[in-house]
Amino acid sequence: MRLAYFYNQMTPNEMKFALIVESALNSLIEPEYRQVMIELLMIFGKLVSYHRITHMKESVMQLDLIISQANEYFLENQWSVQGDALMCCAGKPQKQRKCTSSHGICQFFYDSAPSGEYGTMNFLSKSLLASIFKNSPHVNTPACHVS
Repeated sequence: MRLAYFYNQMTPNEMKFALIVESALNSLIEPEYRQVMIELLMIFGKLVSYHRITHMKESVMQLDLIISQANEYFLENQWSVQGDALMCCAGKPQKQRKCTSSHGICQFFYDSAPSGEYGTMNFLSKSLLASIFKNSPHVNTPACHVS
């Protein structure tokens, strides 16, 4: 969906907006994927409450791709620290991964705590910021690079 549609429906205490978001979240069958999506929406909400992201007003954000990229960041980290995800996913091409969890996300990603250095929100934040800055007109500004 377009962000502009949500912005038009989003006013303080707007029930219609809340119902749209709730309906979209209820369409996600797997509870662990829904939880990660909620974490991503919380991060995005916090980000836009502090910083205006005007270059994306008419953009479509593919949240599933942001979650998928966060999973890739998680797996890269697991590879570097020789973490538990080496048993199933880390260091392997996507088609050779053993995890059978929903949306191709590593089960160890779902099992991670939300906060902390190795938490899901850390990887979701990195992925979200990379996605936002990729579409930014200031993408070549050194201060905007995500590490």
